[in-house]
This record gives sequence, C-alpha cells and structure tokens, in this order.
Amino acid sequence: MLKTREEFEEFLLRDDIQEQMILNEKEIGQRIPEMRRCINFPQNNQNHHLDVYRHTALALSFCKKNLDLRMALFFHDIGKPGCFQDEKNGTRHFWGHPFVSAKITRRVMKRMGYSDVYIQKIVKYVINHDEIVTEKNLDKKLNVFGYKKLKNLIHIQKCDALAHHPDKVERKIAHLNAIEEKVLSMKK
Repeated sequence: MLKTREEFEEFLLRDDIQEQMILNEKEIGQRIPEMRRCINFPQNNQNHHLDVYRHTALALSFCKKNLDLRMALFFHDIGKPGCFQDEKNGTRHFWGHPFVSAKITRRVMKRMGYSDVYIQKIVKYVINHDEIVTEKNLDKKLNVFGYKKLKNLIHIQKCDALAHHPDKVERKIAHLNAIEEKVLSMKK
C-alpha cells in the first residue's frame, strides 16, 4: 500500500480517510518522511485541539471525494513543524506555514512523479488555504483563481475550519458560507 502514486491517490479517495490516516500513519511517514514530523506535533493554539497530523486527517474527512481537493488538504499544514514560534506563555504560532507547506508539497509531489502543471495547481491551493476570502478581496481572488477553483478553495477552507477547535468552528463556517453564496451568485 502507498508504494505507487496510484496507490496514494486511491488512499486519499477512501471513504474512511480519517480512520485510514490514523491506522496507517507509520506507513505514510515511511512513504512521505516529511509527514512524520506532523504526527503527534502539538499545535498549542486556541484554534486547534488536535496535533497537526490528526487535524489533517479530520480535515480530509470533511472533504468531498475529489483528488485535487484532498491532495491539497493532505499537504496544507505539512510545513507547520518546520516554522513554529512559541510565545513565553506557550501559545504556538505557525506564521508563514502555507509557504513552507507549499515548498514541501512541491518537493514531495515531484518525487512522486507528478507533472509540474499539476503540482502548481495543488501548490496554489496550499499557499492560499489560510488566506480567507473576504468581500474586500473577492474580486481579486476570482481573477486569480477563476470561478471553479475559487469554489474549490472555499471548500478546502471549510474542511480546514471544520477541523479546528470546536469552539472556533461556527464563526468561520458562517463566514465561508456567506462568501460561498456570493461566489455562487456571481455565476448567475
């Protein structure tokens, strides 16, 4: 399992992806050593209640069965262990992690044999997964992504938000639902 790119893709599209991520964390760490650092890596942040790896597994469980979206979610926080900063009070921040995650995503996907065009597509989602779409930047994001890819980015952000600390989910999802409605109304 997970020896080939095709097996990795089949794995990402499993119905029980969260459970499989947990059951196969050792094998995933062997296949993708960069993911090993995420396993049991505490986030120590009010927005998170899970370690980086389990947060990723939970985010994947909310994602529809679409390879591009699940690929982006698999890699979206892979750079966090390499760019954390701890405050004196123990709160942990991950400033710049989307760019570190994108760099790692590019390297891993290249090693797996993906085309540069496909890698760039996934990397674009990874870099932008934390940059929330707002009414102010909606037109800009629409120009950068196009209608379909912007809807995909919002879906990725929703899955990520749903995997945050339960106390923080409601407000984030309400915002993303409102933005999604605006995007959908623009298509008409």
